[in-house]
Amino acid sequence: MISLMKQRTLRTNNQSGFSLVEVMVAIFIGLIVMGMAVAILGVTNSVSLRVLAKSEAQQNTRNSIVKLLDSLANAESLETCRIGLKENHQTLIRNNPDGRSGVAPINCKEFTFTGQILAWAQPNKLCYYDKKVVERDDFPLIRCISRGGAAASTGASPNWVPNNAVTGINLTNCVNNQPVAGSSPNLVYVYTCTPQGSPLDRNRWATSFSTPQNSSVIADLGDPPAGVSAPEIFEYSLSSTAKVPLVTNDEIVNLVSVDVKMSTRYATKGPSQNDTYKFSQAIVLRQSKYALEEINNE
Repeated sequence: MISLMKQRTLRTNNQSGFSLVEVMVAIFIGLIVMGMAVAILGVTNSVSLRVLAKSEAQQNTRNSIVKLLDSLANAESLETCRIGLKENHQTLIRNNPDGRSGVAPINCKEFTFTGQILAWAQPNKLCYYDKKVVERDDFPLIRCISRGGAAASTGASPNWVPNNAVTGINLTNCVNNQPVAGSSPNLVYVYTCTPQGSPLDRNRWATSFSTPQNSSVIADLGDPPAGVSAPEIFEYSLSSTAKVPLVTNDEIVNLVSVDVKMSTRYATKGPSQNDTYKFSQAIVLRQSKYALEEINNE
């Protein structure tokens, strides 16, 4: 019996195991491996968050711009009375240019579109008549997309004056003022101007417009390199020629499309707090004079 117990004791003493040093080394290596795995997971998660933030910011920037440009693409032109109910109404229509005959809509038998969609067309400022936010017989307000500061008037044509002789509408207050006081040339704003005059309806056009109202920022062009100005954001196409940098009073009714190009800066949620999104879109003016003539000739 004693001999058997001695044999078991000898077998137990002879069994090999890990020393304390080996256990400590194994734990240390395990911690290193675990730390590397956590670090890789953290980097992957950070990259995923940046990509998600960039995608979300791009989409938000694009949505705000596209929504506004869709409104431009679907804008209706100014209307005028073509046929009056009575002879005296028709005489007024014959003797007066578009929108100034003085014939009330109730005395008009038939209206016609004039092709006047844009009120102002410069490389860094575009204004159009927005009829979507008013009643059918009301005269529309003007909605402008414009860079701030002095950039808003750069590239202005010498033949393009705010007192528009074509429509008889004085646009000085609307287009010659900043979107907001102290506006930045590196920001793109949208604002509205309300029509002035009485009576005022879709056949009796405004004589002038208010100063900018309800201004808000839709894009941040970022700070350009020293000595370099941000590129112009609008380029126009006429019905008879290729793209033109400047548009005169007489030409504005013949515009058929607008090219919009912006390199917008936006904030992200990742380590890089800002990124740039290049936006480019061609807007076809569906109710331009040229488009209306094409429809009538079909």
